[in-house]
Amino acid sequence: MAILTIENLDPGSFPYISYAIFQSGRVAYYQKRAYVTAFDGQSATCQVNEDGGVFTVILSAESKQQIHAGCDCGQSAKGTICKHIVASLFAAREYIAQEGNGNWQYRLMQALESTPKEKTVRAQRTRYAS
Repeated sequence: MAILTIENLDPGSFPYISYAIFQSGRVAYYQKRAYVTAFDGQSATCQVNEDGGVFTVILSAESKQQIHAGCDCGQSAKGTICKHIVASLFAAREYIAQEGNGNWQYRLMQALESTPKEKTVRAQRTRYAS
């Protein structure tokens, strides 16, 4: 079970974001045009108000280091990261910092995610002669 974290939502960790897209998304976030509408730990739905329209972005955790991001705008449909996704990454990080850490279900998911996974080892049976 992978969850969204402040670390895997870092816009700086996406190598294919152009500087112009990054800046446009950051501006949209700082102008309070991006916000989280639903969050369950594994995914977040965000809304971004832009140029008279509202765009929906869905962020979902694929693994500890990888997320999937999709937007209903035209640029995202081409397979590139748009400014709405960047703004949503910032909004989701803020949401986790303010709301997520106070939510017991999310904190439980964090604990389970960080618990080391051990391979089960079958106990060797020892037979004694009687």
